[in-house]
Amino acid sequence: MPIDIEAKPLKAQGLDIELINWRGIFAPPRVEGADLDALKAAVDNTVKSQQWKDIVKARGWTDYYAPSDEFKGFIASETERVRTILTSIGLAN
Repeated sequence: MPIDIEAKPLKAQGLDIELINWRGIFAPPRVEGADLDALKAAVDNTVKSQQWKDIVKARGWTDYYAPSDEFKGFIASETERVRTILTSIGLAN
């Protein structure tokens, strides 16, 4: 049963907020050593492949690849940024 809510988008309410849809591959914290190196290499090789580039283009995605340590920092900052936004508009504590 659909819920009929009259609500304007956030920008229409004067909130200049932009959220992006990002993707990632995550592994349990206990993955380490040769297993972690193999996983990092597999992802790195995939995003450098022509097949991946073709998929990105076909789907209209923005190609932003961050290696493991860089992505970890991105996730931390993005989590804090989104938490701050949601708290400021009353959707989080």
